[in-house]
Amino acid sequence: MATEHHAVLDPMHQLQKEGFALTVLRPQNNGLIDADTLSSVLRDDTQLVSVMVANNEIGVIQPLRELAQRCNSRNITLHTDAAQAFGHLRLNRDELGCDLISLSAHKLNGPKGIGALVKRRDLAIQPLVWGGGQEQELRPGTLPVPLIVGFATAADLAHTDLELRQHQLSVLRDRLWDGLTSRHPELQINGAHQPRLAHNLNITVPGISGVQLHRGLKRSLACSSGSACSRGEPSHVLKALGRSRSEAEASLRLSLGRTTTADEIDSAVAVISSCISKLQGR
Repeated sequence: MATEHHAVLDPMHQLQKEGFALTVLRPQNNGLIDADTLSSVLRDDTQLVSVMVANNEIGVIQPLRELAQRCNSRNITLHTDAAQAFGHLRLNRDELGCDLISLSAHKLNGPKGIGALVKRRDLAIQPLVWGGGQEQELRPGTLPVPLIVGFATAADLAHTDLELRQHQLSVLRDRLWDGLTSRHPELQINGAHQPRLAHNLNITVPGISGVQLHRGLKRSLACSSGSACSRGEPSHVLKALGRSRSEAEASLRLSLGRTTTADEIDSAVAVISSCISKLQGR
């Protein structure tokens, strides 16, 4: 899908260079993919479909179960990048229906440099590199035990208070959105309001300079217009939703955390609103 993380898009484009046929689906304007749309592009020789559970920039949650049913009925392997969702949503491989699930520890406050691939037990895959018999002969090298333990501990902690935390974050996220739109009703949300990760809000401010917007906010607020992997380019996710280059640049990707407070939300509303008003000449 066009809104996938570069961790998925770049390897897919490399496979295309090596001779594989690649179809990159554009989502609907709300960032979601329709199961019928997916079915319409599946071919008799399709080997793999990859759709992320939740988008890292706009937070929308894809209907993985419906997509999995379409793939499973045609014996097509389905992979999902669940790095952004794990620790924020209850994920069950059997319920999702996915054959391969990618996870990363740092997305749930675990250590950087460790991840996991959950695969269906009877699915055969080949290693990318060779040199040892570790990890059931799938990945050579000495295992980083401290990172693995850190990943497991972070996962346990994230799931201990998951429902309560998601409720609290969704209330704060909606407080942020309502506070901003009460002062600036012209603001546009990027991606479906629901289903969406509770800690994510992505908005576009029409008609102003994105450079000036981010320059005005950087001293008071940590925010961005895209992901840390965008290499300074306008968000490919927002452009896939139909946003122009200038609209993508004038967007704010706002994330909340377990320590975010209502006072901080109100302060963010005041700072963002003041900056927008100044750029609009009010």
